[in-house]
Amino acid sequence: MRLLRPLTIVATAAAVAACAADAPTVPVSADLAASAARAASPSAVEEALAAARAATARYHRVEAAVADGYQLASDCVAVPGVGGMGYHYARFDQVDFALDPAQPEVLVYAPRANGELQLVAVEYMAPGVGARPQLFGATFQDGPPGSGTYALHAWVWKHNPSGMLAPFNPDVACPVADVAAAAEHAQH
Repeated sequence: MRLLRPLTIVATAAAVAACAADAPTVPVSADLAASAARAASPSAVEEALAAARAATARYHRVEAAVADGYQLASDCVAVPGVGGMGYHYARFDQVDFALDPAQPEVLVYAPRANGELQLVAVEYMAPGVGARPQLFGATFQDGPPGSGTYALHAWVWKHNPSGMLAPFNPDVACPVADVAAAAEHAQH
């Protein structure tokens, strides 16, 4: 299990570098996420998103997430000109084919101006084999490079102008040192 965290950090850094080099190739476009969400019953999607919010309300303090087994899995992820995700705290033992809106595999925290972390999104992950799963009316996209997963973000705690299910949020920023470190790490 210890090996997964360094691999995830490297994979995330590689994703940041790849996206920065070719920003228009963001894994999920806002249009794709929006059209997928429209394809599902609006009331069913809203109920599932409400379940995700209710289940994760206890994790507004990152210490509560850590106490429940979530582990820091990435530096703060952001791509200049696209937006950020934040710090990912993951439960790798939950990555399986059983997707439940009330049990996200990853919690995403963004840094506030005072340095504290704010819960902003959840992320669902599934093994990257077979048909891509769907949740909230959206089809999962490839997870971080090298992770062998499919993933889907849901910005249930912070408005995302790019869409509820878009991977990056233009209103999330990372400390400059984290972005530079991730890009430098990806080059090695």
